[in-house]
Amino acid sequence: MIKAELHWTPQQFGLVTSAFWMAYALFAFLVGRFIDRVGTRAGFAAVLGFWGAACALHSVVAGVVGFVVFRFLLGMGEAGVVPATAKACAEWFPKKECGFAYGLAIAGLMIGAIVTPPVTGKLATAYGWRLAFLVCGGICAIWVAARLWLYDLPATHRRISAGERAWPARPCW
Repeated sequence: MIKAELHWTPQQFGLVTSAFWMAYALFAFLVGRFIDRVGTRAGFAAVLGFWGAACALHSVVAGVVGFVVFRFLLGMGEAGVVPATAKACAEWFPKKECGFAYGLAIAGLMIGAIVTPPVTGKLATAYGWRLAFLVCGGICAIWVAARLWLYDLPATHRRISAGERAWPARPCW
């Protein structure tokens, strides 16, 4: 749909696609370092907010250069999801449970990757691809707000008991 509307060549489509993966590869360790510095709560929220803004900005693109720029930014944001997930699992789960917790979290990411294309495809078909990008960015904003409200370190989380807080810390790795 987008390729047809913006009259992309196969080479331009390849450039747009590559921009995302290039950013993902280049920024995964840098964003991981950022999350280590600012903490999982703020770092994960920043990564998700950045990703959501990059996603929503796709709706204003008029050509290949804009798509390359915003796909690159989207890849930068998405590059932080796996490191942030690993760090959150390490903060919350003892070593003997961390592999399962991390696997479950990554399975959730993969389910999202499976469900999102047909849902956004239907949205784009019904209302246009620009609105589909805006809706995804908006959902991400809600996700950021929910994450900030719900997530905290075990030592300071308001919804866990003193007994749970007393469990010995055994980081995953």
